[in-house]
Amino acid sequence: MPVNLFTIFTGILLLEIGSTFQWFVVKETAFPFQNFSNLYSLDPIIAMWLMKFLYGNFGLYLGVNVIMNVVFVYGALDYFYQSRGIFQFIGITPFLSFLIVTVRVILLYGYQMWQEGIFAKSERTSFSMNLQPAISKPLQDKKENNSQNDSKCGR
Repeated sequence: MPVNLFTIFTGILLLEIGSTFQWFVVKETAFPFQNFSNLYSLDPIIAMWLMKFLYGNFGLYLGVNVIMNVVFVYGALDYFYQSRGIFQFIGITPFLSFLIVTVRVILLYGYQMWQEGIFAKSERTSFSMNLQPAISKPLQDKKENNSQNDSKCGR
């Protein structure tokens, strides 16, 4: 799950940087968001599945992401969104946008490697302390119970 959160964070960060430096203009938004709704839906889902199936094979991961980034930048952003008046490149070319998105997926892969490295691995695989809830403890014998009551009553 941390890669999904990092995907959303970096997507929002890139969108804010691009808007601030006027690399592009988003003319239509998805209410109530001020940016693309794919940052909260499709983007983290794709990142999660790519990490699940391709993590451990960086070459294949990068190759699949490069193909997907070409389709996204040139197919979705440059052609589809721009022709419908939703999005427009201003101070950046689609190729530079492609490079930025590709660097981002490399950062995501590095982030996942870092996440796996910070958690210490335990040598024990299971803990058997034989803890049980109080309700599962055996009841005392009736004789012990009566002798305790007798001593309390002074008999």
